[in-house]
Amino acid sequence: MESTTEQTAPQQAPQETNKDKIAFNKALKQLENLFNGDKKAFKKAKVKNNELDELAQSILAEDREEAKVRVKAKTKALLIKKAEYDAFIRKQDKEMEAARLEKMKEFTKEMQDLAQDIENIDALSESFANTFRQLTE
Repeated sequence: MESTTEQTAPQQAPQETNKDKIAFNKALKQLENLFNGDKKAFKKAKVKNNELDELAQSILAEDREEAKVRVKAKTKALLIKKAEYDAFIRKQDKEMEAARLEKMKEFTKEMQDLAQDIENIDALSESFANTFRQLTE
């Protein structure tokens, strides 16, 4: 017979797990009561319940102000990035227009050169024809 040994993580007894869950839920309820202003939730506290409510409100106000500051900073940064983007696009558009004009000029020059070559061919043909006429006259 073969024996296999499996290593498993130590498991807590169900009773301990339930105690932990109950303690956790109690702590959550106390936190909830702190924000709801429940006067009975903290009978043993050395801080008065109305002071706890004020403390909770103060924490919320601070967090709200910090969030406003973060939003303001991010909004400002995005506005700056948008302005930089717009300037970049304007610059790229100008460069693209200059490149288009340059290519148009190159094309026009090449077409003029081709037209001149065609005229030269016609002129050469005419010149040969004139030369032959003169020889035959």
